[in-house]
Amino acid sequence: MRRRYEKLVKRLEKLSREEQVDLIFDLINAISLVKNPDETAALLEDLLTSTEIKNLAKRLRIAKLLLAGKTHEEIIDLLHCSYATTAKVNMWLKQRGEGFKKIIAKLPKQYKMPKLPPRPLTYNLPDTLISLAGMALASNQR
Repeated sequence: MRRRYEKLVKRLEKLSREEQVDLIFDLINAISLVKNPDETAALLEDLLTSTEIKNLAKRLRIAKLLLAGKTHEEIIDLLHCSYATTAKVNMWLKQRGEGFKKIIAKLPKQYKMPKLPPRPLTYNLPDTLISLAGMALASNQR
């Protein structure tokens, strides 16, 4: 019989409540320590997959459009997302949504897009994020 000497990683559900809270506070504190768009891009690149980044960006845009008064159908046509996703974000906005509302109020109304390579974003997401962050810095947008 083979013995394992390395400590087995616990599944998140098996962690104690205190360990779960500690994990969440590390995430919250890490996000709060970000000082500029370059750091934000680097953190997102290291923390999330390209699909997760795109999904979060889409949810944020759905919330922005809902708060701007767009209908579910208009949002679905614009972003090519499902009705379920739009409805879920709408429910979050109605039930709690303070985080969305505060951040969206601080976002610029429109961005001037930087020149990006002609390939799909997922091929070079880190470079794209850094380009977008640099563009935001250049135009004093946070």
